[in-house]
Amino acid sequence: FSDIRMIKDKKELDLLLKAASIADEAFVELLNDIRPGITERSLAGRLEYYMRARGSEKTSFDTIVASGARSALPHGMASDKVLEIGDFITFDFGAVYKGYHSDMTRTVLLGMANTWQKEIYTIVEEAQRKGLKAAQAGMTGMELDAIVRKVITDCGYGDYYVHGTGHGVGL
Repeated sequence: FSDIRMIKDKKELDLLLKAASIADEAFVELLNDIRPGITERSLAGRLEYYMRARGSEKTSFDTIVASGARSALPHGMASDKVLEIGDFITFDFGAVYKGYHSDMTRTVLLGMANTWQKEIYTIVEEAQRKGLKAAQAGMTGMELDAIVRKVITDCGYGDYYVHGTGHGVGL
């Protein structure tokens, strides 16, 4: 069944788009709540509420919110850590709409970026740009990951890129 499920028809694509739109709109609302002194767990709860309020049946998986040094953890569950100025904050979340799961990761910075944070942001942005430009139908995830990973590795951060570039979504 996995080979069959890889190909989505228009109806399925529309349902996936709706699930992604719910999550994206909820995240945009959550941006107003990010401030020093709030906990990761509180932000996770608010994000889940905002997704539900927009029609999500449930979350696609346990919502990840990880800040500061924890933001580098690819599966850092939301904790009672309090956000501070200067923290990167990584969110990994998804909504479910009519059984279809979305999944997105977003990283924001609380406050003004320092030189190192700007460098990291620029590297990741370049990797994403090259990945988007290279992505095409029929390409494997491993092929796309290699293109994205090369940008990060060439900049000296390959050892820190411990997660894959992406994965399938759907039911």
